[in-house]
Amino acid sequence: MGITTSDDDALINSLITDWSDWVESYCGRIFALATYQEKYDVPFEWQNEIILRQFPAETINWVQVAGVTLDVDEWHYDLEAGIVKLPYTNRWLKARDQVEIKYQAGYSPIPDRLKLAIKKLVMLDHRDRNYMGIESAKLGDYSFKKGKLTDEGLPRDVQLILDQFIDPGL
Repeated sequence: MGITTSDDDALINSLITDWSDWVESYCGRIFALATYQEKYDVPFEWQNEIILRQFPAETINWVQVAGVTLDVDEWHYDLEAGIVKLPYTNRWLKARDQVEIKYQAGYSPIPDRLKLAIKKLVMLDHRDRNYMGIESAKLGDYSFKKGKLTDEGLPRDVQLILDQFIDPGL
């Protein structure tokens, strides 16, 4: 980024936080490993798959249906996809908030390509902070022109990275 002093450290740290939050919002998910305890609706009597809200899942602690904790051999899961498959039983009720799952999901560490996308956004924001609204400029022998952005306002290489992490339910 061409920074040789610590004068911009606070600004850069703020940009990292802001862009990290923005990326999570854009992708519709939280990336850092965390523990979740969530309730899920069962809209159909025949439904036996629950798609976890956060992924990839690291571990599933327990699954409850209608307040009853299921034995581990009563349910199956695909951690990478974030899917818990439940049995068809008389405990499997069509109702709101009948399934509760406690699990850990997210990345530890955060994938390098995701960190790269955030670094690129921070670098561009830091570089262009004094040129808001200016697409190009020329002064003597010096000139610059901002790169082309996608419809979402992102550099194309950054969008290609982020699109790999978007919640498929969005």
